[in-house]
Amino acid sequence: MFSFFKKKTKPSQNKTLLRTRTLSIALPSTSSKLVGDLTGISISNNAQLLATLPDLIGKSRSLQVTSAYLQKYILSAQRNIVGSKGASLQSLALKSDGSVDNKARKKIEKHWSDFCKGKHCDLNKKLTMTKILHLLVQSSIVDGAFLALKVYGVGEYGYSLQLLPVTSLDTGYNVSKLDNGNKIIGAIEITPVGTVVAYHLLSNDEVYDYSTSSRKYTRYLADRIIYTFLPKFIGQTHGLVETVSAIPTLHAIEKIEEAALVAARYGAESMGFILNKHQGEQQYLGDREEEDGTQVLETEAGTIRELGFGKEYVAHDPKYPHEQLSVLMAQQLRKLATGWGMSYADLTDDLKSVNLSSFRGSTQEARETWKNWQEHVNEVLSEVFSDWLEHSILSGKIEKLSPLSLKRYNKHNFHARTWYKVDPVKDEKAIGSQIENKRISVKESILKDGRDPDKIFEELEQEAELFARIDKIRNGDEKDVKEK
Repeated sequence: MFSFFKKKTKPSQNKTLLRTRTLSIALPSTSSKLVGDLTGISISNNAQLLATLPDLIGKSRSLQVTSAYLQKYILSAQRNIVGSKGASLQSLALKSDGSVDNKARKKIEKHWSDFCKGKHCDLNKKLTMTKILHLLVQSSIVDGAFLALKVYGVGEYGYSLQLLPVTSLDTGYNVSKLDNGNKIIGAIEITPVGTVVAYHLLSNDEVYDYSTSSRKYTRYLADRIIYTFLPKFIGQTHGLVETVSAIPTLHAIEKIEEAALVAARYGAESMGFILNKHQGEQQYLGDREEEDGTQVLETEAGTIRELGFGKEYVAHDPKYPHEQLSVLMAQQLRKLATGWGMSYADLTDDLKSVNLSSFRGSTQEARETWKNWQEHVNEVLSEVFSDWLEHSILSGKIEKLSPLSLKRYNKHNFHARTWYKVDPVKDEKAIGSQIENKRISVKESILKDGRDPDKIFEELEQEAELFARIDKIRNGDEKDVKEK
């Protein structure tokens, strides 16, 4: 009722009061138990790589010898990436007017096949190109990279490859600044902007003799060297072993399996003990004694042991190998398969829980990984092919091809191996439906199978002519056929 005594406030002019609430995000503490033992990298990735690479290569090579699972990964990679025949060349040579040069194409493909299969590609003439590619895959997995020297002026084609161990690159050889303004990082010479211009390689003797105090290096220009790897980060100068994340797991699997086998063997061989209750001063003696005086007991099948006076056997039965061992091993092997981008079934050959749907899904996913590898391998092949073609034409090995037209002759494709279809009937029907509906061409469908469409069309044409001749013979026109 006394509201008229109250001070009247001036109404606000379109003012809105906003109340905001601060959203706080709790980040995990770097000192928590979950990440407290995780070591951080305080230097550049490349410097960390160079510091640890020799040790990683040593461990990876050791596991290559001892780990059956790493061997399976290597074999599977070689089988899926390269196969038994390697990538096939499709020459796309053209005439000066832009039309197809079939004669040049046939010559190039014929000589390339001889170069690869006749072991002319290897300086020592021991390896075919397919075997070189197998070693490329293996070296990339175990050593992190593949290294080869291009050798000119030797052999029938004036060109070959000399395979070298990646340890020919001394990661400890670093020079901050050379007289020409370049620098050397792990025996690789690069310009200030990061372009590789040369490689400084150790001799074969010094690669394996790490006791030398002063090593000698031979400088090769970058175009003489094939040094290839799958990069993992920006600015990477050296290849990182593909087994880097798998080394702890592979080593743990070896130790687990060894312990399980020892426990199983001990349990199978030991039948019992005889306790000696007669008093005496005779001490317990084992089968042999370690340097620290420990007595070692060795067993064999059907063993019954006698224990010395004062020694009583207490059974230790951990019930190991336990039934859960297979679960643990399967978990670790799935981890390996996931890290390597391959299917668990392919790594372990365990098909117990696999059905068509799951097998198809895991297989298709793994094949995408292999396709990435195939692209990497084909890049190396293209570099080798271009060098080989140039030197083969210059040396006159491929006759009637002018060096002036090298650019036209160098056009090509490499078709990597393909895989069987998981469900061939459905897959072929799907391809046929796509061709019928003009979604893809017949040529594209053939390319997807990793084959040369021109060769297939040529073979089909030859077959058609052959069948036509057979029909004429059957119809009594054999005389006409012979005259033609």
